[in-house]
Amino acid sequence: MPMLTPQEKFQMIKGWLEDPQHRTANAYAIEMLNDKISVSRFQLILREADKYAEGLQAQVNRHHKDLPELRKAVDGKLWQQRMPQEYESDEGKRGLIEGFVAQAALRNPNNEPFPTSM
Repeated sequence: MPMLTPQEKFQMIKGWLEDPQHRTANAYAIEMLNDKISVSRFQLILREADKYAEGLQAQVNRHHKDLPELRKAVDGKLWQQRMPQEYESDEGKRGLIEGFVAQAALRNPNNEPFPTSM
């Protein structure tokens, strides 16, 4: 990689720091500005960070893909464990659900959306 002038180096780092993906690179950028690490080393660090972030995103995507089935299984198990005899009829289930909805409305008076992640 060709040597950059200090002004070019500063502009390149400034662009990286303004990019939200690279905000964690501040410490490396400061070292680079102080000529403690080279531009190529800094770019290598950023590429490694991007690979790590992609790996984390893949894990999150796999987790979210499995989440609905896990929730169904857990909800079914909890429903069986907690459900008294009086709620086994359709009318009893409807009353129980209406009670949950009323409790949720009391906890959320401004009707804000509930978080979808666990």
